[in-house]
Amino acid sequence: MAALTDDRRQEVCDWLTANGINPNDVPVDADVEIQGDGDQRTLRCEVYVTNEFGDKVRDETGNDIARNHIGVPLAVEPPEWWEPRIKPTREQLIEQLAEAREYIKRVDREAERTMEKWDSDLLAATRSARARVEEAGAQLIAVYRERAHLVAHLAAILPSTMADDPSDPDWRIVYLDTPSGQWSWHIAQRDLDLFAHVPDGEATWDGHTTDEKYQRVRDLTQTVAEQQGAQAVRVVTR
Repeated sequence: MAALTDDRRQEVCDWLTANGINPNDVPVDADVEIQGDGDQRTLRCEVYVTNEFGDKVRDETGNDIARNHIGVPLAVEPPEWWEPRIKPTREQLIEQLAEAREYIKRVDREAERTMEKWDSDLLAATRSARARVEEAGAQLIAVYRERAHLVAHLAAILPSTMADDPSDPDWRIVYLDTPSGQWSWHIAQRDLDLFAHVPDGEATWDGHTTDEKYQRVRDLTQTVAEQQGAQAVRVVTR
């Protein structure tokens, strides 16, 4: 019988006893069912085989207790909640095993198809990501090139020096000396052709940050704008 609560187990034991079956002889997983109709119903129950002394008998393997099915006239109805239990036969187990194996095959085939799709999707995503990275890289190179043109122009107007970056041999640094202080930019090797007019030399970074550099740019821009505005006013008022 299936695992039951203590109360329900006692109800089943009382019911079996009332029908002339010793509950102690009934295995936990025993087949228990009611066969027949009307007044001719039989309680069919799987029980342990016992000898004349009431001792349980070993089966042919010697490892388990032998079992047998008995049938007794149903004298007392089972509890309302009770349900019959029948273990599957050997043939049913073989059929279920075959169904399980077929199910596993279907799962394996579906998993294989899913993995193939994942591989295909991953490859497509990787290619797409690589293309986006390459596109972004090309755009970044173009932006650096555009900036290099502007810095090269400033380096032609202001005193400037080109020096190596000791921390990164792939880049050089152009230093500009301006009335608002030192400016500096890293220049990629591919953009050095724009700086042929800037001499190599020894330059010492004054420790300015990027924010400080662009503040100096704004300061000098403002100064030059004001000077040009004042000059324009003088020309107009002459």
